[in-house]
Amino acid sequence: MFKKVVIYIVCHLIFVSLSIASHHDDTSHHGHHTQHVALFAGLTFNLHTEENSPTIGADWEYRLPILDHKVGVGLITDLVFAEATEFIVAPAVFFHPFAGLKFLVAPGLVFIEDHEEDAHNEVNHMHSAPLLAEVEDDHNESPLMVRLGIAYDIHLGKASITPVLNADLIHEHWSLAGGLALGFGF
Repeated sequence: MFKKVVIYIVCHLIFVSLSIASHHDDTSHHGHHTQHVALFAGLTFNLHTEENSPTIGADWEYRLPILDHKVGVGLITDLVFAEATEFIVAPAVFFHPFAGLKFLVAPGLVFIEDHEEDAHNEVNHMHSAPLLAEVEDDHNESPLMVRLGIAYDIHLGKASITPVLNADLIHEHWSLAGGLALGFGF
């Protein structure tokens, strides 16, 4: 598991490093940073199973030069430490109507590592599955998900503290993820 978390973090750092290489700073003209990265820590509450699970994540956003830089695109990733570890990855669209308020929509994929299977087979299996949801026999498992989110960036220079609330729809079941993100704009 530690190896997967390290790979997850390294992939995010490489992605951010590549975007920094092509960056130019627009903060003096628009009062915000063109790019923003953040690390998230919080809890995911599954409304179907009523389980709480610790969650960590990371996101990256690039503000587009349209609509006065109120629209951004990026990537979100989360690890949910439930009975089975769930990995979420999704491209995201962000909308900043005013001040630090932002909304996001992120269609993505969910992958799950089943720990019970590991105990019996001594093998790690990563496969797609619904986040924290019990799959009924008459439904097909689907790795697809949609995230709707709301957050408020509190900027402290280039740093930010952001309370976050996300609603994930995965395999006809809703989960809420709430917590705090610490970010950095550049």
